[in-house]
Amino acid sequence: MKETYSIKEILRKLEATDDGILLIPDSDVAIVDERDLEVFELPESLETSKVICFWTTDEIRNYFSITDNRIIWFDNFLSESATVFKGNVKEEIEIVIDERTFEPKILSKNIKEYEDLNFYQETGIDQNSEL
Repeated sequence: MKETYSIKEILRKLEATDDGILLIPDSDVAIVDERDLEVFELPESLETSKVICFWTTDEIRNYFSITDNRIIWFDNFLSESATVFKGNVKEEIEIVIDERTFEPKILSKNIKEYEDLNFYQETGIDQNSEL
């Protein structure tokens, strides 16, 4: 079983829910928006973006901070860096979801992907805290 959704489609489906929870059929993956996220103080630098979270059964929460032309992907373990995608991210990135996991799929060479080693310092997220 694999489900594939564009970022734009995920945002639209989340917006259509009453509670901000999108359950994926036949999968342990759920996607939530700020209506269902645990109380989590967003740094001021991320307040202009839409933040969604992919919950998986391994207790890792993957956050996606989304604007029209950029996605920043980071998790609740606050690893060394965050992954950044730049370009027409809502249309040219899909998320492939199976029974337990998900994986971004870039559809265009116009999308730039890189690791931002300074993400936590620049956004003011304390790497010693837990999201």
